[in-house]
Amino acid sequence: MRTGWHESVYVLPDTVYGVTEEDTVLQTSQHGGLYRTSGTMEGWREIAELCVGNSRLSFALCAAFAGPLLRPAGLEGGGFSFEGGSSSGKTTALQIAASVWGGPEHVRSWRATDNGLEGIAALHNDNVLILDEMGQVNGRVLAECAYMLANGQGKGRSNREGGIRRSQNWRLLFLSSDELGLSDKLAENGLKSRGGQEVRFVGLPVDSSMLTSLHGLPDAGAVANRIKQLASEHYGHAGHDFLQKLTQTETLNTVRSEIGTAMADAVRHLVPEGADGQVRRVAMRFALCGMAGTLAIRLGILPATLDVLNCIETCFRDWLTARGGTGASEDAAILSTVRLFIEQHGASRFQDMDTQMSTCINRVGFQRTRNGTTEYLILPESFRAEVVRGYAEARAVRVLREAGWLRTPSKNRLKHQARLPGLGRVRVYIVCLPDDPDEETAPALPD
Repeated sequence: MRTGWHESVYVLPDTVYGVTEEDTVLQTSQHGGLYRTSGTMEGWREIAELCVGNSRLSFALCAAFAGPLLRPAGLEGGGFSFEGGSSSGKTTALQIAASVWGGPEHVRSWRATDNGLEGIAALHNDNVLILDEMGQVNGRVLAECAYMLANGQGKGRSNREGGIRRSQNWRLLFLSSDELGLSDKLAENGLKSRGGQEVRFVGLPVDSSMLTSLHGLPDAGAVANRIKQLASEHYGHAGHDFLQKLTQTETLNTVRSEIGTAMADAVRHLVPEGADGQVRRVAMRFALCGMAGTLAIRLGILPATLDVLNCIETCFRDWLTARGGTGASEDAAILSTVRLFIEQHGASRFQDMDTQMSTCINRVGFQRTRNGTTEYLILPESFRAEVVRGYAEARAVRVLREAGWLRTPSKNRLKHQARLPGLGRVRVYIVCLPDDPDEETAPALPD
């Protein structure tokens, strides 16, 4: 048996919450006091009070209670990464979340192989897993872990007899931190982040200037230091209290019956009309954190002065801004990839038809100027293999066309026929970049 939900009871290493007719025991020695308590609940409440008025700290506090609600809400796992420079408050946010459930050891290190992380994840089933300093893990391992943690399934492996050993599984919310975002971290290893990874691994920007409510302390650093001190002395009580009250029959039945409708209402409030499905999936996780914070207030664990709804909306809007809008993230990545390729290789790998340049090493196409605008005539095989490498050609063409970057001869034709030096008459994609990278469309030009 593992930690987490078993029917209507919630199991921790040394405690079972809820009513059951059977004896329920967790038989494991691996937790090592992971969910232990220290200090007092009254001492811990000062941490919660210091979060009031500070969106990122309040969000971390709400997210800490969200893990046990994943299963009642029927949601998949996933997580958030606090992204910001040194002394921005991202580690403080993790320490706040950890103090809900246990001591300093509740903040784990990313410095582990994916194999080791499977065992760690299983110990946090139906709860929150906190991982500090994402920079400590190799980008290639991170690419797999972003899926693995959210999907809740370890790798299948062979046993000594040659059969398939049962893999570990879990459902959890994870919180992480790093100076870089997921896409930048993967880029260090020459990898591209995918929309599915970014939906599961949501980057939330953090800056010290966001800590504005000082609660009588001299500055943001003093607030962070006070929280660190409190989190090392008072911890674990809030999580135990939350589970004790949540598993009471009346409360649990109410949560199960109302959480679906409440989540749907919250998502409608957060998500702009016409937003991509990826945005809606992320909004569901933000909404779950909001539900958790609201429930913790209702149960008397968090202070009533904590403005959960404003906190969730602020963090979601900031994520949406950092993401670049409500469209599919891979579509934006395709446009960035095409622009980057042309910016880096426009003068070296596109043969200039205006100057009659005859030599071009590793040519991918041609360039010419029409009505003051530079056109890039890209050979289809080069377009597929290099310019949009890593993306499906059909999707890349659709994205370029919808953005107005691709000139098309007619509604149903995507490629132009052009007479090119040394090649004769061939079919090409014609791409025109907008002057401003933030512009969505390029000017319509005559043939």
